[in-house]
Amino acid sequence: MGLFKINCKIALRNLNKTALSTSINIWGIALAIAAFIVVVLYVRYERNFDATNPNYENIYLVGRDLPNNVTGYTSPELAKKIKETCPEVELVGKIKYTNFEFAVSSETARFYLKNVLSVDYDAYKMFNFLISDSFFKPKERGERSFFLSENDYKTLFPINDRVIPEMVAIGDKAFGQTAKIDGVFIPNLHSNFKFDGLAIADDISFEMAAADQTNMTFIQVKPKTDIANLEKKINVIYKSISLNSVAESKLAGSKTNLIYLDPLKNLHLQARTASGDNKKTVDGVLYLGISVLLLGCINSINMNVAQSTKRAKEIGMKKVMGANRNAIALQFLLEVFVQCGLAAIIGLIVVEAALPAINNALAVKLSIGIDDTSIFWLIPLILLFTTVLTGIYPAFILSSFKPALILKGNFDQSSQGQWIKKAFLILQFSIAMSFIIGLLIIRDQLHYMQTYDRGFSAQQVISVRNQAIFDKEEKFKPVKDKILKINGVKSVTVASHIPTNPKAASALFSIDGEENYFSVVNVGFDYFETLQIKLSDGRFFSEKFGMDTTSSVILNEAAIKKYNILNPIGKTIRGCHTTFKIVGVIKDFKSEGFEKAVEPTLYSINKVCGDMKLAIMIKVEQNRASEVIDELKGSWSTINKLDGEDFRYDFIDGLYNKLFERQERLQFIITCLSIITILIALFGIYAYAKFITNVRRKEIAIRRILGAEHLQIVSLLNLHFTWLIVLSNVIAILVVYITANKWLEGFAYKLGLSATPFVLTSIFTTILIVCTVSYQAFKAMKTPAAVILKSE
Repeated sequence: MGLFKINCKIALRNLNKTALSTSINIWGIALAIAAFIVVVLYVRYERNFDATNPNYENIYLVGRDLPNNVTGYTSPELAKKIKETCPEVELVGKIKYTNFEFAVSSETARFYLKNVLSVDYDAYKMFNFLISDSFFKPKERGERSFFLSENDYKTLFPINDRVIPEMVAIGDKAFGQTAKIDGVFIPNLHSNFKFDGLAIADDISFEMAAADQTNMTFIQVKPKTDIANLEKKINVIYKSISLNSVAESKLAGSKTNLIYLDPLKNLHLQARTASGDNKKTVDGVLYLGISVLLLGCINSINMNVAQSTKRAKEIGMKKVMGANRNAIALQFLLEVFVQCGLAAIIGLIVVEAALPAINNALAVKLSIGIDDTSIFWLIPLILLFTTVLTGIYPAFILSSFKPALILKGNFDQSSQGQWIKKAFLILQFSIAMSFIIGLLIIRDQLHYMQTYDRGFSAQQVISVRNQAIFDKEEKFKPVKDKILKINGVKSVTVASHIPTNPKAASALFSIDGEENYFSVVNVGFDYFETLQIKLSDGRFFSEKFGMDTTSSVILNEAAIKKYNILNPIGKTIRGCHTTFKIVGVIKDFKSEGFEKAVEPTLYSINKVCGDMKLAIMIKVEQNRASEVIDELKGSWSTINKLDGEDFRYDFIDGLYNKLFERQERLQFIITCLSIITILIALFGIYAYAKFITNVRRKEIAIRRILGAEHLQIVSLLNLHFTWLIVLSNVIAILVVYITANKWLEGFAYKLGLSATPFVLTSIFTTILIVCTVSYQAFKAMKTPAAVILKSE
């Protein structure tokens, strides 16, 4: 105990003697620890959606892997057969989202529900949706229990102490349609299921045909179930009931699996229906966080090496006086432990202060909870890791040198001492440069997506959030004519989808004797003109052609290329129990952003399948948007009587920009980490440059006496770093080139790598290093040469 107390005193005395270097060291580690903790919190948040569900490991989505189409939607009949024939399945639940919004009103308030989730009773039990009031299973077929969030309920009934059930008006009050609110639910923001209204029924498929494949089927299996075997069993069931198309009939007798089971834990980051880029991004952020922590440790190693070699005589004297290697190692480890401990405390303070801004920028809810056991264990592990990594060199390497060599002062001049420090500096520079290059590449790709030709124009196009269904063109024409009379309106149309909407429903169509899947978008006249989509061949829909409302379709170039349709204009295509004639081909436009390739798409005015036509789009003249919106607000109830009492709208270009949110968040993360890496690198350069100038003070003084100019001495010191910078650049360029190409593979449309980010980073880092080293050199030259030589 006495020896430990002495070592503590020596450690504190040594840290105090080098206060500036110690402070820089501690802050470097603190920033690295703070960045790593935030990254771990973010990665854990993204990986643990729905993880609080007690059945998390045993819930699977039943999906279909069909030719040219992977979907998470299945039929009620399949769910029924699984429940009847698979004893290893405990629960089979069906879920379906509404695809339109509707008004909910009380005597005091009114708002719109945009995303109502309908679930059957088994799905309710499977996912344990948090309902704060007692709930009983509906007894009659078709009966629903409806729930609102706590906040929405208070909006409707602000003075009501939750007297449930309550009656509310649904849709336009003039229609007199009402519904009963049976309770409230507590939203789980950390779930794959996002909804603002919850409807629970005994069976949500009572309004659906048995073969209608528009709901999601989830199963909860018994523990230790053989999932591969169950997948095969459900595949057999599906093939026996789903022979409703030529393509599926051909596969019915094959060994191809049409059914897959996707674990609940995969749905957020690596669902089978997605590209998997979300998981790659999150994993990439974790690797970056580890790199920052390593950078902080490397910086600390460099500084500890510099300080330890400066104390070489102390080490030699201790060995001469009888201190063994273990005692010296313990002394260094204790000093490093104190530094890392202080850094960990500062890092936690930085994290706590930065989390509100980070949560706001990333749209997440990260926190460090007192009862969070994972964070409780993470901090000691980080402290142990940083202590061992940053202290292992001075503790066990320096303490191994012979006293005679150390007392002669030759260690720092030895090749062993030099190459270790230079290797760490090269690694440190490489990591910092990699972050900066990566940031510039992400910025360039994001700028490319925001400015490159999307194939359509969303400028001055208003999307009206509408409740009325306009599947028949004659129903929409009166509304369209009234809107066109408003001064400033250039064109009006309606469609089932606007750019930025989720993927359109797909259906099988047969052309040239082959059956393939097409995304189906139902549109009105002037749809392509309103969005300024370009024509490739044929013509657009026109009111001059009567058949356009019943049997004409337009395809996109992606369909022509993918399915090798030759001379498409005039050909017939059959699907959804209807025969159509192809009258036009449009150029592809990036309706879902730049990450997904444009899919083969069929556009039709006659809605025989696909989604309902709800989205009204209005193209307005430049600088007249506000006047048009004001007039629409004032007269909407007379323009569109079926829609309701409120006018609700968005600008399509604003909605489209939301498609870039994930990349913008990644850019924010990389920017923050890059700033931290630059700061840490500068700390290391500053400390090492100071060490070099101190070691060469005598040489500098002699050169000055012999007539060397200040600029010559500065150049000489910078030359020491030149080849380190060059080698660091080479390593950084190779690493980033490989990883950036991997990242860009996630984009269907991307900007190729250019030399600009690499060149700019090299110039920027070189200037920073030269300025830092030059500052230390000029500072050293302020001391008179005579004073330096006298002290020597």
